[in-house]
Amino acid sequence: MGPERYREIHVLTASPNDLALLLYDRALSLLADAEAAFTDNTPDRFERIANALLRTKDILRELTASLNMERGGEIAQRLAALYDFMLDALSRAVVDHTVEPVREVRQMLGELREALQKAGSSAAFLEGGSVQATAQKGTEA
Repeated sequence: MGPERYREIHVLTASPNDLALLLYDRALSLLADAEAAFTDNTPDRFERIANALLRTKDILRELTASLNMERGGEIAQRLAALYDFMLDALSRAVVDHTVEPVREVRQMLGELREALQKAGSSAAFLEGGSVQATAQKGTEA
């Protein structure tokens, strides 16, 4: 079985929590790439930054869409607000050509990922279907 098939099976059989963790991991990797590109002096650095941040923003939008506001209550509402803040910060990073918002978002996402991992399957604020589709796409990228 090839790596793509293994990844597909993993995504299709994972819990919503595990899928969200995959998305967090991918977003953190993309943010690290963007942060590194800010220090490069290569001609394609702005394209690399923009692509990494665009993909990260897509993941944040999907994480927002995956929140179950009814079951998740205040936690889901606060996560939605944090994701919105992160989206704005990443837009600022692109417009202002500054790495600091990327670092802030990376730190916040790392802390959220850690909290989600500790919460385990008790994270009732997640919906499964929406996260599953994006996790499958996110691990391919």
